Formats: sequence, C-alpha cells, structure tokens
Amino acid sequence: MICRSPVVLGKIGNSASPLGAEVVSTHPIPLGTYATIEIRYRDPYSGSEEALCLVGVVSSTAFRRSVPVSGAAIVTSGELYDEFEGGLGKYGRSFLRIIAAIRRSGEVTVPRVPPPPDAQVYLAPSEILSKLFSSSSDASIPIGHLVGRPDVVVKVNVNALTKHLFITGATGSGKSNTVAVILDRVTGLGGVTVVYDVHGEYVTLRPMHGIVRTVELSINPLRIPPSVLAKMIVPESAATVQRRLVVRALRRCRDEFAPVLSEHGVTRKALAVIKQRMAKSSGLEQRSETGDEGRISIDEELVRAFTACLSGEVYNVGRSRSKGVTEKSIESAVMKVEEFFEYARISFSQPSIEDLISPGTILVLDASAHDDEQKDYMLKVVADEILWYARHNYVVGRPTPLLFVVEEAHLFVSASRVTVSRHSIERLAREGRKFGVCLALVSQRPRNIDPNTVSQIQNLVVMKLVQDSDQRAVMDVSDALTEDLVGSLASLATGEALVLGEWIGRFPAFVKIDMHPGKRAGATPDIVSIWREFYEAVKREAEEASMHREAVEELRELLGEEP
Repeated sequence: MICRSPVVLGKIGNSASPLGAEVVSTHPIPLGTYATIEIRYRDPYSGSEEALCLVGVVSSTAFRRSVPVSGAAIVTSGELYDEFEGGLGKYGRSFLRIIAAIRRSGEVTVPRVPPPPDAQVYLAPSEILSKLFSSSSDASIPIGHLVGRPDVVVKVNVNALTKHLFITGATGSGKSNTVAVILDRVTGLGGVTVVYDVHGEYVTLRPMHGIVRTVELSINPLRIPPSVLAKMIVPESAATVQRRLVVRALRRCRDEFAPVLSEHGVTRKALAVIKQRMAKSSGLEQRSETGDEGRISIDEELVRAFTACLSGEVYNVGRSRSKGVTEKSIESAVMKVEEFFEYARISFSQPSIEDLISPGTILVLDASAHDDEQKDYMLKVVADEILWYARHNYVVGRPTPLLFVVEEAHLFVSASRVTVSRHSIERLAREGRKFGVCLALVSQRPRNIDPNTVSQIQNLVVMKLVQDSDQRAVMDVSDALTEDLVGSLASLATGEALVLGEWIGRFPAFVKIDMHPGKRAGATPDIVSIWREFYEAVKREAEEASMHREAVEELRELLGEEP
C-alpha cells in the first residue's frame, strides 16, 4: 500500500494525538484536503516494529505570521518586512483530523498512536482514499466524489439506511439535489422509494433509472380515523363540543358510505345507492346541490353527498344530545364542515400506498396543495400506512423494504411544538428498521428538530450550516462530529457535504455531491435573469405593437382613409 505521494503538504507541528495533529506548511492547506503520514511504531507487548499509514482530513486551516507585527508598523514601514515575509515570516497552520490507520497488509484500523513531530505530511494517494470511500459492494451506490478529488468516487452502503438518514443544510445548499441523487440510484437497484413532497419539488423529477409516479395527495374521509379528520375540520383546541359533534357525524356517514363504495367502487351505481339510502334515513337533512349532474365527476358528486350527509348528521347528533350543545355550536360545526369540504382536496378514489408503490419506482406524494396543518395530518396517515404495510408484508414472509423521505421535517417533528404526525414518525424511526423501512428526514433547521427522533438516526449528510445553534444541534446528533469538523461546515460550497455514519463506514468524508440532471424544481432561481427576460419580452411586445400601429396608419394613408 503506497502511503506517500509526490506532493508534500507540510510537516507535523508541535502537538499531535492519535485523533489529530497540527500541520505546519509554507502555505495554508485547503479545508477538506486528505493527507497521509507514514510512521513506524513499536508494539509494547510484542516489541516488534510496524509501519502504519495514517489518513486524515484538514478540518481547520489558518495563515499566520511567525513574529507578531503591529498594524501601524505594516502601514508605515511595510517594505522593511518584505524580505523577512518572503522567507520565514509567514506560515500555514492546519489541524489534521486523523480518521484511519492502514497497516502494510491493507487492513484498516482505528488510529492508536500519534504521528511524531516533523513527520512529512503528503497529499493522500487516490489508492488509499478509494480503499476508504469507494466500496465495491453490490449494495453500494455512488453519490459524488471527495471535495477537490474528482478521481475518488464516494459510495455509500444502501443496506445501512435501515439506521435511517438525516439530510440538513442551509437554504440553497443542495439538499433536494442530494435527495434526488439518492432516490434515483436506490431506484436503480430496484428499490422502493416514497417522497412526502411538501412543496412539489419532485413532481418534475426526471430520473436516470426507473420511473416517477406522482400522486396529488387527497383526503379520503373513509381512510382517515374520524378523530383525526375531525381535528382537521375543527382545528381550534377549545372547540371540543363542535369536534365531538363532527366525530359522531363522521362515524355515522362512514357507516353509510363505506360498505357501498367497498361493493361498487367510485361509480355512478354507488352514488345512486348512497343517495337512496340517505333519502330513506329518517330525519336526515340533505343539503346537496343540484343541477351539476353530468358536469362534475362521480368523485366530486360523492364528496358533495358526503358533505350533505355530514352536515345533516351534525344537526341530528346535536339536537338529539341537547345537553351542553347550543344551536350556535351546531351551526358553527356545520359551517366548518361545509367550508372544509369546499376548499380541501377531497377524494374517495385516493389509492392506498400499497397500490402505488412498486420496485424501481419513485413515488412522489405531492402535498403542496394542502396547508401546513393538513400536511401534518396527511403525513400521520401516510406514515402509519407505510409502517402497517411493511409490518404486514414482513409477517406474511414477503418483506418489502422501502426508503421513505420526509421533506421539511422540522414542520412535523418539531422540538418546540406538538404535532399530529410526530408520534407516527417517531414510531417509524423506532420500529421501522426491523421491517425494512428506511426513514430519511430532510430539514434546513436542525435546531428545530426533536432530538429524541434524530437520536435514532445514524447516517448524516450535513451541508453548509452557518448558524451556531444549527451547528451545535448536528454536533449533538453524532459522536463522530467534533468541533473542528463542525466549524468547517460554514465554509462548504453549494453541493458540498460532510457525509458520515454507518452507510459510509467509520470515516467521515467531505463530498461533492453529483448534480442530478433531471432535478429542475427546487433550485435557487436567478431572479435577475428572470426579470431581464421578462423585461425584454415586454419591450419586444411594445415594439411590435408600435410597428403594427404604424403599419396600419400607413395603409390607411395609402387607401386615403381618414385616421
């Protein structure tokens, strides 16, 4: 194993430990540079000497003067220091985080001895880095290359995603591109992937492998528990009477609709049977609109019929249980029911997750049409269904591993507020691993993520983070993140990330994530170019309109017409 390269970066300085060392050099060494140190050490037990190749990454760097000089001296007589500065006056001082020790046999071990002072520090050979970061396993996928080393491809072990994944970084750092790369390449292995798309970023994704199936998430009143749906309809925590009325009304209407739709499906036959049953229900007030038959879909007609059923049942339940129920509460509950079903995306034909997922397919669940509260409730339903599906298939001997990505995770597993979906996501992180569910949380605000949930995640992609609170939050998540590594996060460029966890092995890597050619939405727009193009288009239209008017006037003059 070749430990040296032709490029000497510097020498070990005054301090060194098995985990890190000071490196002095004539020029600063860039952050993320991988280096090697060839050392020999004596085993105290056997007395034998052994050669080791220590591998490290520069996690902090600085440029210093050998002798401090005051600013006034530099300004007034800087020429006196030119000769001195050109020699020993300035030097680079870097910290090398030592991540691995490689024996002559090629075995990779944990570093246990420090490099000696004055030891030569070399630019790491590609052969060494490929051994650490370019797995040849069939279960591995490439995600990019080492920063500054395009010859060293970085691969991650997909099997390790059962320990879950956390992708974080500031806005515009490249998180959604990273997600697209991982989804596409997991799909290329025949994997099953699902994305809970909060902003519709993945709707236009064009994968290099497999296909994308996009579903606009709708609320199916028959598949959401009445207590959950009632909270969506009546979100005010103090409106307990109204919510209780809606829950009871939902249960009654589900009993009317569920058996019919189960037998006939979303068909006109089902609609006719439901209307007939509703007409026979004693005391039921129907408030369905008429005159639109034939102009709207059967699904929309069923939604109207369900709204009428629900409104009528709220009246019936409220008036039959008059104790503590005022007419105002009944009217308010009915108004919220009608408003919710008018503006929310409702559908009885919303397919189940089980019907939608398939190998080699990226399933995009587009929740962008819903408000934040509805997205929260919908995520609970989706997460519960995924866990049930994975558990059921595992129990019957037909395990179906899948990767489930949740965008804007801080909205749902918040550290500061309780959400409906939080318990479902926590349970998925806690129980999903044994059934093959790989959870990936994506967030630009790691400080706002519930630490109990993130603590169960062992694989990380950390992109540019500037805020100290965000840096401290990710440092609390992983033991492998030291202060010097965390301090380098603010210097990462767009698309660069610190990747660590079991999926990449024991050694953290600074990675330039591949650019996904089919990921178009979600990129930071060039607003100046957009404005300029829009302005030029308006300008051209105005010029063309002026030319047209002039041509018309000239034609009228030729014809002798009055202007």
